[in-house]
Amino acid sequence: MFKVRGIKLLIIFLLSWFFTVNVFPSEVLASNAETRILQTVITLQNTTVSSLEQITLKVPLINQNTTYQRVVKEDYNLMPEDTVLGSFENRKATFTIDNLGPGEKSEVIISYHLDLNRTINSSADSVREYLAASEKIESDHPEIISLANKLTEDKVNDYEKAQAIYEFVRDYIKYNSNSPNRNKGALNALKTAEGVCENYAALFVALSRAADIPARQINGFADPNATGEVWDVSIGEIVSLSGYRHSWAEFYDGNRWVVVDPTFDAHKKTWDFFDIIPAKTHIIQNYYDQPLNVQYQGSKSALKVFWQNQLVGGDI
Repeated sequence: MFKVRGIKLLIIFLLSWFFTVNVFPSEVLASNAETRILQTVITLQNTTVSSLEQITLKVPLINQNTTYQRVVKEDYNLMPEDTVLGSFENRKATFTIDNLGPGEKSEVIISYHLDLNRTINSSADSVREYLAASEKIESDHPEIISLANKLTEDKVNDYEKAQAIYEFVRDYIKYNSNSPNRNKGALNALKTAEGVCENYAALFVALSRAADIPARQINGFADPNATGEVWDVSIGEIVSLSGYRHSWAEFYDGNRWVVVDPTFDAHKKTWDFFDIIPAKTHIIQNYYDQPLNVQYQGSKSALKVFWQNQLVGGDI
């Protein structure tokens, strides 16, 4: 889930029109394209009798180019002041609101028009940052390094090494949505052998990096039934994505990014989600969980912020 950080918060006035940013304006979608409209709605409410001022909201955006998903265009009900490209190709937009009156409520709405039927792969020059240890990806820890070496010692290439790591993670961790160890990263997953999708993804990524294989964790949404039928939204229909948050992973085999989801294969010990393009079942949001940051002038608990993601039926 996204986290609200800091003691300050925000507002936005809902406009009666949307601003559109065509990310790839000259592109024509293929006739067999798997397309979606994903909408992020941030609702803000001033709960006090005083105005809130100088509200700044930094919102993580969906990555423009990922392994199989591309943002064709974006619609905003309020144009951001700027958009910054940060680490791991993650984007963040800044919105500023001057004033939100007592008891007022407003929304920030971002609509992403997605093409999920692409194969987009980065060059080798852009994968180096996916080799280093990072928060909850403790690939430099001796226990993880030792295990990675053991799992891959007789493998002839990175693809075979990743297969061995995938099989271990898939079979080793026991899925437990109530586990006190959930979402605590790779080392915790190795020590406790239980958790949720984030634990599977983090341990796979950490072991891969320890084996000198570039790898990254993906956050987004997935259909737990692995059919994609939940994403089939009729025109005018809205489907909430609450409860569909999911983490999976990718590794770079020297030529391309390979998508894997050990959580989805864990129950039946299958290989159905190793090296696939899961356009029908998985929607990418960004790499690693990106926080929502809010600042404002006013009392600490004055502003309530609600974040919702939903699929909206319509034409791309």
